Amino acid sequence: LKFRNEVLEYLPKGQRLLAATQWPAILDGFRRELAPAGALLVTERELVLIAEEKAPDWSHGDWAKYGGIITYFPLARLADFHVGQQDRFGVLALYVHASHGGERLEILFPSDHEGAVSKAMERVRSLKTREAEAAIAA
Repeated sequence: LKFRNEVLEYLPKGQRLLAATQWPAILDGFRRELAPAGALLVTERELVLIAEEKAPDWSHGDWAKYGGIITYFPLARLADFHVGQQDRFGVLALYVHASHGGERLEILFPSDHEGAVSKAMERVRSLKTREAEAAIAA
């Protein structure tokens, strides 16, 4: 419910939501948070990544969550992406066109959510393919 409300608040105005997925926080054996809960939204022109702010190590319980981190990622800057696993985490690696070269942004999520993240990112791939075909046709 929390992420659904944030989707409504942070979805870029005038853009349709094409795909979305969310995942819970990753906790270790001592219930310490290794990576925060998050969500991935795909629109026609950008990715929106929503993550809870990671709780400090000394906190216990949800009351210690202070806010969220919202990242808008223009699809025009996306060179490539890869969804895979590293150790026991799922990883979404975004490769970025930047003015000073390329960069890589990694998003961690629980490995059992890899299928849902892959499905959302395939929507991005189809958008970029359609965009490239339209550019060639023009």
